[in-house]
Amino acid sequence: MKGLVYYLERWCSTNIPYIIKNVITSAFIFGFACNAVKDGAFEVYGSTKSCLFTLLMCTIWSGIFNSIALFYSESEYVLDDLDKLISVRDYVIANFIIQVVLCIIQGIVSTTIFVLFFDFNFKGVLFHNPNFDFLITFILVAISADMLGFATGMLVKNITSAMALIPILLIAQFLFSGCLFELKGIMKPFAKYTTAQWGYSALGSISRLNDLMLKVSTELKIDSMFEATKNNLINDWKYLILLTIICLFVSGILLYKKVNYDENK
Repeated sequence: MKGLVYYLERWCSTNIPYIIKNVITSAFIFGFACNAVKDGAFEVYGSTKSCLFTLLMCTIWSGIFNSIALFYSESEYVLDDLDKLISVRDYVIANFIIQVVLCIIQGIVSTTIFVLFFDFNFKGVLFHNPNFDFLITFILVAISADMLGFATGMLVKNITSAMALIPILLIAQFLFSGCLFELKGIMKPFAKYTTAQWGYSALGSISRLNDLMLKVSTELKIDSMFEATKNNLINDWKYLILLTIICLFVSGILLYKKVNYDENK
């Protein structure tokens, strides 16, 4: 516990610019994306799907970018601390707390930008005001992606390698989520392990994509992925939280191995 407090105090005294930089960067990219996809959003089915997927991938990128190089940006003194002052568990928990706070701030900023760019008159799924549904979804997507980046960063040897993995992770989210095209055969199970699938399902449910689809043609089959029900939305959120927990545990295991068994640490 002392190690946890020690690390958090030191981090807060030296890394506030990191928080500010990431919040500004994510806000700029999210705002640029909103401006690019605003035409027809929440009015036309195809435009709304494209809008939601674009903003989803922006949020995933921000989450991964937050943390994928975090360990190596401070590895010179952290590795020494892990040997003497703090445990791997405390380090992982401390960074989880820090990243959750960062993702909450980013989620609030992103939702504010989102509301400024788009007009919609539907009710929320879980809350009467859909802004709260969107806010929780953006935050959970960012945290899930953040922990994916944190765990992935433990697999590489330096910052350069970590940053090079960002486009690969984004492509994997795009290809294996089943968001834009249906996965079949042995590829189908992979979708359940992507942040993109559950984030897309949640955003589509809140946005009532099935209602927009029926406006195109009443003969079209509605997508169960986008059912605007409380159970569906909560299920999406549960999976995002589950993926976060899995990545958190994986990052702890990888870091413990790096500290105790990696000769080139």
